[in-house]
Amino acid sequence: MTETVALHYSPEQIAAWSRPQERDVHQWNSARRSLNTFVAAIGGEVAGFSDVSETG
Repeated sequence: MTETVALHYSPEQIAAWSRPQERDVHQWNSARRSLNTFVAAIGGEVAGFSDVSETG
């Protein structure tokens, strides 16, 4: 995922929210699956996304 945003964010910004050294991939995947993810596309290309939990 960090490769897809590399054109739009600095390495420092990516490291601040991605924290790959601190993330357990299985826990992260489980947490991601519990959210409703909405993807915005323009001309068939992903333009952005947002996660919405049950509490908003």
